[in-house]
Amino acid sequence: MNSLNPFIEENNIEAFKDETGLMKLFNENMFYGDDNTGNIFNFTDNDVKNIIKDGKYDFITADGSINTVKCQDSQEKIVFPLIEKEVAIALECLNENGIFIIKMYTFFEEETQQLLRKLCKSFEKIFVVKPCFSKSSNSEVYVVLQNYLKRINCINEEYFIANIIKCSELFASYQIEAIQTNIDAFNNNLLDSKVIKSIFNTIKKEVINDYFEKRMKTISNAD
Repeated sequence: MNSLNPFIEENNIEAFKDETGLMKLFNENMFYGDDNTGNIFNFTDNDVKNIIKDGKYDFITADGSINTVKCQDSQEKIVFPLIEKEVAIALECLNENGIFIIKMYTFFEEETQQLLRKLCKSFEKIFVVKPCFSKSSNSEVYVVLQNYLKRINCINEEYFIANIIKCSELFASYQIEAIQTNIDAFNNNLLDSKVIKSIFNTIKKEVINDYFEKRMKTISNAD
């Protein structure tokens, strides 16, 4: 596993307050590179060799991102260098016929389309999905790539462009719909409505009852 190293001064530990416990628990599986920062932009050929010293991998995921809260309109451009680096490292470490899953955002920029074109030429199948756990109002999607070919495959350029357009329009429409729903909810004070409050209260009661039921069973079994 790789991440920025939260245990050194160069990195801001506040950015890792939710992950440091997990990293400590699996510290022996973490790889921060020769400079110990975990910054993949600093990775050298030697770092990649160390990653695969015990063999290449059948399944690789890349879920990295950069904080773009203050510049959402430039998110794709800002995050692209990171995505490009993740792809480069993953393809060096993936076994033939392996699976690669990477988080991306919109596909509007030419450089993003070029990278997708490269991936389409390198894998037998490619899917773009929006998981249910992904916030509906943001633009993140996950590109699932199956059966790494280890060679350059020919693709139909017209078919590729048509699918990029179709994919972009589809996920953009989902995002617009979600944002509009949030705006409508805010404008109509839906979160303060009696119906919503009733639903929240019901859920809270169910969670509390479920907790105590399990807790009582645990105590009973202990006796």
